[in-house]
Amino acid sequence: MALSGDGNTALVGAYLANSGTGSAYVFTRSSGTWSQQAELLATGLTFGASVALSSDKTCRSQEHFTKPSCFCNIIPVTLWLEHLMKKIVLIEDDADLYSLVQYNLEKEGFQVLGLQTGKGAFDLCRRERPDLVILDVMLPDHDGLEICKAVRANAELAQTPVIFLTARASETDRIVGLELGANDYIVKPFFVRELIARVKIHFRGDKPVTKVLRSGGLELDRGRCVVQLDGKELTLTATEFRLLEFLMSRPGVVFSREQLLDAVWGRDRAVTDRTVDVYVLRLRQKIEQEGEPSFIRSVRGFGYSFNAEVPQEQLQ
Repeated sequence: MALSGDGNTALVGAYLANSGTGSAYVFTRSSGTWSQQAELLATGLTFGASVALSSDKTCRSQEHFTKPSCFCNIIPVTLWLEHLMKKIVLIEDDADLYSLVQYNLEKEGFQVLGLQTGKGAFDLCRRERPDLVILDVMLPDHDGLEICKAVRANAELAQTPVIFLTARASETDRIVGLELGANDYIVKPFFVRELIARVKIHFRGDKPVTKVLRSGGLELDRGRCVVQLDGKELTLTATEFRLLEFLMSRPGVVFSREQLLDAVWGRDRAVTDRTVDVYVLRLRQKIEQEGEPSFIRSVRGFGYSFNAEVPQEQLQ
């Protein structure tokens, strides 16, 4: 098996080796960030491969993938998967510090999005729904404490860990920050390695992602990207699959069309909120049967939710 990315940004290949356990590896050489490399490596996961990352620039052709010596600077599979797809929003007005923190987080395998201004920070968090927020308290155009309060007041973001970065070092400032909802409080100047360690602590107790979702006769397998109804495989588009997965993993929660657009289509979209209605209709035609309970509920004036009354089951 051999995979190749854009030659200007990465060279990706698959190396199948039998090391006694029959392991499979994916190699990538990229001039981009680690978050970009993560997307390439994720492709390998669809083939059921174990994953290894190498920055060896001497590997310039697919023939080199058969050489075990190519695999230098390898990240253990378990470590890579631990951070894969972890999204962090960074709000820091100091350009040099922003770049330093962003570089080191991406080097550790995290996806980093952010702003160097407080304006639009909450909207960014609401749109991206990050796994963690790193927030400067003393922003020139906004109060970081107010941004934290807005995050805590939002139902979708309320449980998101927030780490404060600030020059305010007094005991009172620390207590106020923590009482307003911060999970951690780091005083500037600080060691970047300490920040990275604190970030990892917040992900240490994460539960493994549920691979299979079941509701009545409907089954969605995230690993294989397969949906079945009463044992029969359904044909869904990628967008239909993402929409069903989002709703199915949050039964009973009502989402507006705008929220569904942000979650499924992303921020760089060129569609209207009525697009959601079209896709919901298509999904219903594929997953619902006459005389059976509806999987997707319409809530007039609000949006859509997955029917929590249908028996649910989640498997690792």
